[in-house]
Amino acid sequence: MSEPPKRYGLVPVKAAVDGIVAHRASYRVLVTGSRHATGAEHGEVIRECILEAIGHIPVGEMDRVVLVHGDAPGVDLIAADVVSRLAYPIKVEPHNARKFGPWPSCGPIRNSHMVSLGADICLAFPQPGSTGTWDCARKAADAGIPTVLRSLPITSGAAHA
Repeated sequence: MSEPPKRYGLVPVKAAVDGIVAHRASYRVLVTGSRHATGAEHGEVIRECILEAIGHIPVGEMDRVVLVHGDAPGVDLIAADVVSRLAYPIKVEPHNARKFGPWPSCGPIRNSHMVSLGADICLAFPQPGSTGTWDCARKAADAGIPTVLRSLPITSGAAHA
């Protein structure tokens, strides 16, 4: 895979976590991604990326980790399921877009809200046509949040706009 565009502040996971202060009150992981992802096809990639992003947190302090997501089908709910299956007491903070107005205009508003709350890292998992994912990833990078990009292949023939 080629290097991500630098103008969006996209970085590898290791580079993103190397500069993080390990003793903050919380460690916020913002996850954004395709609604068309499935656990069977993409769950392991999402799991590995989350584990890499939180790997520097001591096991006894995992209760400081907060997984922030948009409460949408696909990557958001897969990530929530991944952390629920870990042996760590990770908090999950869903932000359903419908709380921010009618669809589809509520999505970018929700993304802005999640980014404004702050995060230590943003994990973005786009597929072709993932406009909401790119919106959130760009907003996170523009806000100075280290943003990791992991493109997900389309393997089941799902249609994308």
